[in-house]
Amino acid sequence: EGIFLFPVSTIPYLRLPFHSTFVFLMGKKWFDFGYAIKKLDNTRFNYLFHAIDLVGAEEIDYRFPPLLGKSANINVKMGLCNYIMSKISGDYRVLPTKELLKNIYT
Repeated sequence: EGIFLFPVSTIPYLRLPFHSTFVFLMGKKWFDFGYAIKKLDNTRFNYLFHAIDLVGAEEIDYRFPPLLGKSANINVKMGLCNYIMSKISGDYRVLPTKELLKNIYT
C-alpha cells in the first residue's frame, strides 16, 4: 500500500488529458479522435471516469459548475460509457488502477 502517482493518459501531440469529462463535454467524436491517435502511441493507457461523470443531471447538486456534465441525462451518459468501454476492452485488457499499479510495481 502507499501513494502512487499514475498520470491519466493524454492525447499524443496535443497533450490534452484524455478522460471521460472531456468526452462528455465534447462528444463521441472527440473520443473517437483521441482514441485513434492514442492507439498509435503504443504507451500505457489509463482512461479515467470521474464519479461526477457517472451521475445523471437530476442527481447532481446545483453547487457543481455546469461544465461538469450536469446537463446530460444518465441514459445518454451510460450509452457513451458503454461505447467507450466496448472500444477500449476490444483493444486492451481493462484493469482497475490499483491492479494495474500492482502489476507495474511488483
